[in-house]
Amino acid sequence: MSGALWFGLVFFINVVILPALKKNPKDPVILDELFPRIFRLASIVSATVVVSGTLMLHGMVDGDWTRLLSSGRWGHALLLGGGLAWGITIFHFVVESILAKRMGFDSSADPQAMAKFHVVIQKVPRVAMVVLSAIFLLMMIAARGI
Repeated sequence: MSGALWFGLVFFINVVILPALKKNPKDPVILDELFPRIFRLASIVSATVVVSGTLMLHGMVDGDWTRLLSSGRWGHALLLGGGLAWGITIFHFVVESILAKRMGFDSSADPQAMAKFHVVIQKVPRVAMVVLSAIFLLMMIAARGI
């Protein structure tokens, strides 16, 4: 469930927030209020996904993580999907936090900094959407044995 929420949040950012920001790049409501709240929500959701997924998988393999390597497609899909989820979560907590601080999440920034911010802020959610789609696909393969 938390994985679907994470996917939906990134989808919302790509389909609703980014187009609104493109129309009005210095909108103080989006930059000063909405983005920080979405960032905090994404932090909570992504941490919930990776921690709960890791704990569930730990229980499924009885703590023997090497079983995943010899479990065929199921184990490989879970390892790859889980690794991608951990990777994107670490990216979110480390790299995105640094970018947010460096670029300034407010509407009072100078135009050159805002232009750079918009280039980055357009790419990160799109890449996240691709990675989360791959994770979802891998988890479906693991669950259904496709």
